[in-house]
Amino acid sequence: MKAFVDEFENIFGAPTNRRELDSDALERVKVSSCQTQIDCLKQFGASDFCNGLVRLVNPVLYRSIVELVLAKYPMFSKSNIVPVLLGAFGQVDMIGVNDGVFLRFQLFQNRILLMEEDVALGQRDGADVVLRQNLLASDPEDFDLLDDDGHSVFEQLSAKLGPLNGDEIFSLTPESTEVGIIADDIGIEKVSFIEHLESIELHPKLVTL
Repeated sequence: MKAFVDEFENIFGAPTNRRELDSDALERVKVSSCQTQIDCLKQFGASDFCNGLVRLVNPVLYRSIVELVLAKYPMFSKSNIVPVLLGAFGQVDMIGVNDGVFLRFQLFQNRILLMEEDVALGQRDGADVVLRQNLLASDPEDFDLLDDDGHSVFEQLSAKLGPLNGDEIFSLTPESTEVGIIADDIGIEKVSFIEHLESIELHPKLVTL
């Protein structure tokens, strides 16, 4: 376990704004999570990494994310899919504990990415292997946006609007606004992720890679 936790920290850095999970919360997590995810939650709790750019989340608290995002996809009904990471702009990485399916939901593109190669891997080796490989292949830049000059949108918004709280994301309004630039005439605010997700009309596309 320690080897993977060390690798996880090497990717995302030391956790900030650490929110420990008590024993009762960990017991509830065990019902719906794979061991690799549980190991991370034991070590880090539901913490922020990269100054809040990406968060390791308590899957119990964010269960409604899965229910909302996957409601239109009965193909996933037999999978125990739980959220793992939450990006500052509404990107959610999820794992199917039963079959090892790895999903990535991207709020602004309104699409779910199904990692096809990971499905076969998951069926053979289990959710722990799939989650481990995907996390080790992650790059914090995957959770950020760059403006036209190649500068971090996350860093600019953090300086302008302040750090995100544990349940917040940066939201571009309207969601269809082209991302990649920071301009005064584009509405960008901090919003509760779950409340925001519940308030918008979701028509996600399923994209198989």
